[in-house]
Amino acid sequence: MHQPKPIPFLVLSIDAGSRKGLGIAISEFTPEAMHVLHVATIDVMAVQKSLLDQHDRYDLIHEIIVEMINTWQVQEVVVEDIYCNPRLVLAYRSLVLTLNAFRLAVRDTIGTRMNLIRANEAKNAVGVPANNGDKTLVNKALQKKRDNLIIPEDLGLAFLDEHSNDAVAVGYGYYLRRFHDSTSDD
Repeated sequence: MHQPKPIPFLVLSIDAGSRKGLGIAISEFTPEAMHVLHVATIDVMAVQKSLLDQHDRYDLIHEIIVEMINTWQVQEVVVEDIYCNPRLVLAYRSLVLTLNAFRLAVRDTIGTRMNLIRANEAKNAVGVPANNGDKTLVNKALQKKRDNLIIPEDLGLAFLDEHSNDAVAVGYGYYLRRFHDSTSDD
């Protein structure tokens, strides 16, 4: 019996920062590997300041994500879920609004739901303990050779900041959940 080859699809993974660090990664998913095509950190505040007219930060985040989805023809979006630290309530408020901007962008473009992944699942996927605060560990872990994670050298992995690294880790955690662990939930 003929088995059709699975069609690769593009996933946008996001490390949800709303002010300076909006980490994004575009990756092609196949059952064999996650191939990172693009990775960057967008300084939303700098973009906002560069615009001549007044833009609400969350509307701007929505526009950025819509543009990424449309430009790359992304089929799925996965975002690092937010965590509430009771001492940082205003930061939590900002993250909730940012997450909603992502949700609206996904709804307005792809028409599906946005996938969430916990930070500890993303870190564990690349081999970093979830409770470790060392921001360099994700970068070091991503530099380890894996057959199912392809990051081209020209993306400059060694020089990426924490938000870009986290966006790749978020994508990889989702990739492993999607293709190697059918028991996990969003």
